[in-house]
Amino acid sequence: PDPARRAAAAQAYRTVAQRNPLQVSLRFSLKPSNNVNNGAETLDVTVGGLPFRLDSSGQQLGGWEGSTGVTLSYRLSESPTARTDLLGEASFRKVWLESDASTLAPGARDSDYDYGAVVAGLRHQRLIWPEIGPSAITGVVGQSWYGGSELARWAEVFLNQSVRQSDVSLLRFGLQGRLEKRLDDAINDNRTLGVSVEYLHSLGGDGAYSLGAIARNIWSDSATVDGTVFGLNASRSFGRVGSVVPRIALSAETRDYQKWVVTPGGREDRTLSLRLDVNWPDVSYYGFVPQATLTARRVWSDVDIYDRNEISLGLTAVSRF
Repeated sequence: PDPARRAAAAQAYRTVAQRNPLQVSLRFSLKPSNNVNNGAETLDVTVGGLPFRLDSSGQQLGGWEGSTGVTLSYRLSESPTARTDLLGEASFRKVWLESDASTLAPGARDSDYDYGAVVAGLRHQRLIWPEIGPSAITGVVGQSWYGGSELARWAEVFLNQSVRQSDVSLLRFGLQGRLEKRLDDAINDNRTLGVSVEYLHSLGGDGAYSLGAIARNIWSDSATVDGTVFGLNASRSFGRVGSVVPRIALSAETRDYQKWVVTPGGREDRTLSLRLDVNWPDVSYYGFVPQATLTARRVWSDVDIYDRNEISLGLTAVSRF
């Protein structure tokens, strides 16, 4: 279709979506990864001057990841200055290990790394100060499973305040509180308090960009969970480039594990992450739009067994009906 017809179809879709109180998004993805289990690059660690080697199942294993998920929101009420939505999400990830995984980790099975989660919640948005921007509060509860066993239950609250800077830019401030009950091991129970700030700027037909910073503290009896996190992030979405619409996101984070005393000097992890998405908006198969995603993550830790190196390239089908 020509640009005029595309614009008309997009406007018709937006009109129908605004009238329908229920919004549903489905996604399916498949990707190879060199680290499907978030494993370590090395299994050797020195404790008290003595060398130790950890179990082989903890090292990074390659394979394939297949995932599916559904996200929904249902508009409960709406007025010119307020809106309330019921939220829900369910996701599942299936792992298939490479053939050499049985040599590297003889006891590892594909199902050991399967992951699933369900989340339900409520979001309320209101123009308390219309000249500034919308305020929002979101509360969710969820549960996850790993390797066929219950992993965690949690409750989380988000407060957000947008502050309009101009017709094309705004600041968004956030406050997060989270209470998590670990079902695998009670020592990993934790409480989190976090703050964030983000600057968003629209470039019209040329896309948009954002810059942000986060800080959060996690309290736990576990030395591998308790810590303080600081991070920076940036993203850039582009307008149409030929037949595709690309987006790139970068983040850098440092995490200080304040209770870590197992090795001299403590433990601090530094993480650098990259994500590149490419969408084909004019291509649709039964209501699904293809998206290619490249992700890369590198973790440098003061404790070698927590170094991580992960890269994957996958294809996702996202619904737009």
